Amino acid sequence: MTADTTIVFSPDVSVLNEVVHLPALRFRNPKTSAAFRSSHGTSPANATVAYVAQLNAWLRSELPHHKLYLLIGSSAWQPDSRVVRHYKLCGALRANDVLVPSLTEWVVEAHRQLKFFGFADLTNFPDDLTEKALVSEPCAYLDAARTLEQADLPATGWSGRLSEDVDLIKHIAGKDGVLIKAVGAFDDQERGALLIGKFDTLRKLAKGVGT
Repeated sequence: MTADTTIVFSPDVSVLNEVVHLPALRFRNPKTSAAFRSSHGTSPANATVAYVAQLNAWLRSELPHHKLYLLIGSSAWQPDSRVVRHYKLCGALRANDVLVPSLTEWVVEAHRQLKFFGFADLTNFPDDLTEKALVSEPCAYLDAARTLEQADLPATGWSGRLSEDVDLIKHIAGKDGVLIKAVGAFDDQERGALLIGKFDTLRKLAKGVGT
């Protein structure tokens, strides 16, 4: 089955729009924009693989100084135990058959519980590894950025839910990056990827991958 692909662009996510409404970003200058690239008639995994491949191709040709990074973390608090500290994020992902080599990770502690967060440069990663993380892990994003250091990300991590991840969006957009979230479950008729960033950066990116 051939998938039909469409893209919807919103210049300002702080007001009601067709893509995503994030009123907490009101009064930001420049405005934060969003685009949703949707695919019909294919599984979410295949839609995401195609999207990642197109995004990589566009970045190489149009933004040679930008890279794709995977942002990933714990979706729930875990008990502060020796076993949890030993496995960390990388071990927990491996147990779910999600392999992320060269993962830079850190721990967040609160009330004798732990969460782990990390990021990895996807320059040499296969697209199917990227899509598996995005589709199967609820606390995962992509970041298209020139460079990425731990200091560029919120120390307290993120939730994987855009309405709660305003600080992460501000961090990414503030460095001319684009935050990317896979959208849709296996039985959804519409699925694809949601992109958020500065207006100028996102308008070019959405145009580049939307065909």
